[in-house]
Amino acid sequence: MVRKQLSKFDTTLTRSATKKVLLDFERMQFEHTGFYYFNLHLGNALLKLAPPNIDFSFYVVPEQFGMFGSGVQYSSKETFHRKPRFLFDLLNRDKSKFDIIHISDQHSHFTPKDSNATIILTIHDLNYLIESPNAKALAEEHKKHQQMVDMADHIVCISQFSKRTVLDHLDVKGKPVDVIYQGCSIEEFDAVDLPRYVPDAPFLFAISNLLPKKNFHVLAPLLKNNNYKLVISGINHHTDQREYARKIMEHAALQGVADRVIITGPVSNHERQWYYKNCLAFMFPSLAEGFGFPPLEAMYFGKPVFASNLTSVPEVCGEAAYYFKSFEPDDMIRTFEEGMHHFETVKPIKKLKDQYEFFNWDKTAKEYIDIYKKY
Repeated sequence: MVRKQLSKFDTTLTRSATKKVLLDFERMQFEHTGFYYFNLHLGNALLKLAPPNIDFSFYVVPEQFGMFGSGVQYSSKETFHRKPRFLFDLLNRDKSKFDIIHISDQHSHFTPKDSNATIILTIHDLNYLIESPNAKALAEEHKKHQQMVDMADHIVCISQFSKRTVLDHLDVKGKPVDVIYQGCSIEEFDAVDLPRYVPDAPFLFAISNLLPKKNFHVLAPLLKNNNYKLVISGINHHTDQREYARKIMEHAALQGVADRVIITGPVSNHERQWYYKNCLAFMFPSLAEGFGFPPLEAMYFGKPVFASNLTSVPEVCGEAAYYFKSFEPDDMIRTFEEGMHHFETVKPIKKLKDQYEFFNWDKTAKEYIDIYKKY
């Protein structure tokens, strides 16, 4: 009888100690983006590794209900009769509904100021510092980011560079600021169909959203005095992306290589894998990255990576990449030729694999779980 009572008490205690965590993953609605894959892999790793006393709910768009399995709760704006503009409109109906709300990026529209939950905020970057077109836009973005920081109880940055930038430009008011690297995960397929565009010559590959900060237009000189092609993949649907695509082609025309620069638009995972496996080298001349996982994906497939030495890029690529010291055409050509010679001579495949494997989602998830346990 005593044992039965204790068992019942233990069950009640376990139930009452369960932490309810809401993961704000609404920005997964934008597929083929870094935020999409960040949330996808983090969510799966958390569900795999979290202790049984943590219950997860996912805030996603209705079309993605069920994407993390049937054993978790899903919600969205459309779940409720009144469509809340911000998450606190939802949470005010039941302030005790969640113990922790994890807002997974600094661009979220959710500001649960009135909730009793602990707010954990992941900041990927402060790219507005270089992307804002004028002082007014800069001030507006700064205000939005500071409001997110003010709302949070605990801040996580995805690189040491991002953390330094946050501490330099935002007032964290003594709140804890940790660095948790994101993982990198390749879903490798045994066989893939050919992509819609198949180069008929050796090619350099680049992939990311087509935005000026990605700096792809500087790559055109690398096609001079050879028969290489340059394949650039990534989302190019929006006005600013289409404008940048035109700039890329204008620069290619100035170098006389426009017929060998191909902008494919977004590609499937199968197409992306084909390009990684078959490219001569991977290009990542980005001006601003909070983390940047495409170079690691290229390293997984044993490809030489040529990258900028700016922001978080050296932190992520380590000693496994070749770095452009400047974006002057002659310097870039020299770096590329010397790097390819070194790669073909040394074949540093193990170094590439080791750099990729350092960043894994299980490690990322465990570090977030450690933070959840604190609250």
